[in-house]
Amino acid sequence: MNDTINIAESSAATPTYTLADVQKRNKAYGVWVITHGLVYDVIKYFDDHPGDAAVLHEVAGIDATEAFKEVSHSIEANDELKMLYTGDLASEDRAASIKVF
Repeated sequence: MNDTINIAESSAATPTYTLADVQKRNKAYGVWVITHGLVYDVIKYFDDHPGDAAVLHEVAGIDATEAFKEVSHSIEANDELKMLYTGDLASEDRAASIKVF
């Protein structure tokens, strides 16, 4: 499997990833999820996630916006998520990434 990630720069500081890029990152070397059109690598949060790492594995490589909204996350959880920010989801993939739970 080719693990190359295609990055299209939307600005000098913000990488943009395709849905295919995010889907490749659902293994031990990186677990990426999408919420609200933003991409996060949540692997560093596995040990601290109150819902267990299994919850994060369930949404690895997909748009977790609806799942994220269903749970009342604390301000601290939102702050932690900001620290895990990796980049933006490519605009052409935003509608295609939504998965209904």
